[in-house]
Amino acid sequence: MDSSEIKATLRYGRFVQGWRVKLLYIAIAVCSLMPISTIVMLISVFLNAFSWESEMLFGVLFGNAFCILIGVVCIVSLQRHNKVKKEVEKWLTDAVLLKAEITRMDIVDRTYKPYQIKVEFYYNGKKFIHTSNPGNFFTGYRKIFLNFTGKTRVIVYSPEFDQVLFK
Repeated sequence: MDSSEIKATLRYGRFVQGWRVKLLYIAIAVCSLMPISTIVMLISVFLNAFSWESEMLFGVLFGNAFCILIGVVCIVSLQRHNKVKKEVEKWLTDAVLLKAEITRMDIVDRTYKPYQIKVEFYYNGKKFIHTSNPGNFFTGYRKIFLNFTGKTRVIVYSPEFDQVLFK
């Protein structure tokens, strides 16, 4: 099985791939244009091609700070994506397809966070129950799990790493 077939994991939520990853690379390229253009402008100021006014300097510095911040966020997101992708590929080495009952737990019991789910399945005659990690304000609540709840679904299970993935 290929990692491109995986839509989500119980541990990390949505498995980002395709155009979303390309968008991060494009954002990094666009964000790097501002500092590069500022360097070109600084060189032309030192060569007396033109002079800066104080309002222009403030705008350029603010624009650079904003672009660098967005670029850093995109780079961190890409690093996280690459880490998760390596883990998913490792989990898929011994993966098996199983049928599972998937239940949304925040409706059943209010102690669970929004969109938290429970996956019940049998493997080698033994019953397994896994609950998704709760989301929060910073990592987000995992609405992707709504696509899998309320019905029997085929899941991908890695017995060696005890991980559940969704196709």
